[in-house]
Amino acid sequence: MKYIFLFLSVLFCSLQMSFMVTAQPNKSEFETFGAEPKKKKKEKKKKEKKAPKERKTSAKKEPKTEIKEEVASTSNPNVISLDIDNLFEQDVIEDTTVVVNLTPRKNLSFKDQETFKYYYSQALQRVNSKDYDEALVYVKKSLKLDPNNKEMLQIRGNVYAEMFNFRKAKKDFKKVLKSAPQDPTVNFNMAAILAKTGKFKESIKYFSVAIQNDPNYLLALQGRAAAFSQIRQYDLAIDDYNRVIDQNSFFTPAYRGRGVAKSLAGRYDEAIVDFTQTIELKPTDGLSHYYRGLAFAQLDENDRACTDFDRAYQLGVDQARYEMQKICK
Repeated sequence: MKYIFLFLSVLFCSLQMSFMVTAQPNKSEFETFGAEPKKKKKEKKKKEKKAPKERKTSAKKEPKTEIKEEVASTSNPNVISLDIDNLFEQDVIEDTTVVVNLTPRKNLSFKDQETFKYYYSQALQRVNSKDYDEALVYVKKSLKLDPNNKEMLQIRGNVYAEMFNFRKAKKDFKKVLKSAPQDPTVNFNMAAILAKTGKFKESIKYFSVAIQNDPNYLLALQGRAAAFSQIRQYDLAIDDYNRVIDQNSFFTPAYRGRGVAKSLAGRYDEAIVDFTQTIELKPTDGLSHYYRGLAFAQLDENDRACTDFDRAYQLGVDQARYEMQKICK
């Protein structure tokens, strides 16, 4: 029997700078845009001994990769991580980030300026080591000296986002936008927050401002493409993915994202080409194997679908096992 793709509108909720996709009736597997299917949480057993227990790994499966939301979490704390389901990778878009130029206000005394710079450097170290609570301590100290400093407000907004406090993150980015309404990075950060909270149409407006002011901003193009897909504007999504690929033909998340958009638009043959390209560039991409398997299943090519599902499962995509149970002998 022909594999049936189910469609829904996806709601994004609490995330660790990554989307937690809320499943609803009639959900398409493709609408997660590269997110790892949810796994059942295992209850933690109380440890009687201090020594941690070693995890048992299956001999049949390769070590699991963290397939969830592999994104552009760059070393630049001014650029928020937009983890729209595995669409970004740091190594291929690192050059699109903006270097922070610290500019404390001029009327600060020399001593206060040096103190401000010290707090700033300490905050950066904590952000890079993902010690967000401590980073926030230094950011707040620096903002006491210079309450309207654009760079520090952006960093604090990013830290709040990492701590799931999207309301405060949004407030900081709005404050920066009042003085720098056309800044591509700040507009991207605001768009990221809106997308992460499911406000895709509003996020597209900010992505577009970022792109207007920096046409080569791959992060913004990729984010807007994902947002277009979420509101079922697949042709517009594909156009943005095309622009990303034109600028960087080795950017695997764009091929995967475009494949998802094409699949949702019913263009399964074309989607398979994109997933195949992703796999050629990154053979360990379990999600591309999984999505290509779904596309093959939609075309009644169940043998090829099962081969992809098996490989995806080996690479850590547990949902692939469920698909194999449904269609594979």
